[in-house]
Amino acid sequence: MALAGKLTNIQRYSTKDGPGIRTTAFLKGCPLHCAWCHNPECIGAEDDVYFWDAKCVGCGKCIEACPTGAQKVPNADGSGKIDRSLCVRCGKCAQVCRIGALTLVGFDMTTEQAADALYRDHIFYDTSGGGVTISGGEPLAQPSFTLEVLKQCKEKKLHTCIDTTLYASWEVIESLIPYLDLALVDLKHMDSAWHKELTGVPNERILENLEKLAKQVHIRIRIPLIPDFNANEDNLRTAAEFVGRLDPEHIDAVDLLTFHNWAEQKYRKLDQVYAYAEVPDMEEAVAQSFRPLFEQQGVKVTING
Repeated sequence: MALAGKLTNIQRYSTKDGPGIRTTAFLKGCPLHCAWCHNPECIGAEDDVYFWDAKCVGCGKCIEACPTGAQKVPNADGSGKIDRSLCVRCGKCAQVCRIGALTLVGFDMTTEQAADALYRDHIFYDTSGGGVTISGGEPLAQPSFTLEVLKQCKEKKLHTCIDTTLYASWEVIESLIPYLDLALVDLKHMDSAWHKELTGVPNERILENLEKLAKQVHIRIRIPLIPDFNANEDNLRTAAEFVGRLDPEHIDAVDLLTFHNWAEQKYRKLDQVYAYAEVPDMEEAVAQSFRPLFEQQGVKVTING
């Protein structure tokens, strides 16, 4: 039986997930639950159902199709459409919703199908210095699938990259190294207690894996600047000193990513509360003010990657 993985999207012509023009596969499942996550549909390992209330015309076909009674007549404000405690994510509601108010988020692909889909735009990679990126969610949460896709992409002579938190066993990470050209690694907070407070996990494993990986693979470290969490001088000075101790031959850059409030609609579609709904977008000048902390360590810095 072919090895299959669970994805939410294959995004083409991406310019923010590594060098050049890339195709990015977004995998489902993540051990972290960051309060600001911009891809909440990727956190859970199983399929999810989006409901977009602005599109719903109240035809009732989804109610008839639902085998568990999870589909309801929505409230006036669009809430209450899906009883999530009854929903088994079978997707039958989305199948009968012809206008897209209900959509199933998640689909299965074999490793061969995924590698072929990623290879499709290879002419753009060749001309731009791009390649393929496996993101999520957390690609290391589907380690066998990720490993096999990377293998097949390298067989096709593609530049390979993963976008990862590195929250996994070192054995899993080590198995990917022969097939990996670049890792985009999230560095969220240097204090383990604070890290656990807003992501759900401590950071010791992440930092240990990052130190090991930086001896073998090219890395871009990505720091999302989150207000009232990690976007302060004390934390970022500690981060800069940590990065400055890593193997400089393998640290290509640190990307300081300004917070933006683009994810609220996704949370609404999943009937989830977005903790940062009222937080305004961060001015680029805030990120620029932290640049010297890293440059003093001899590290190249970009703003927003």
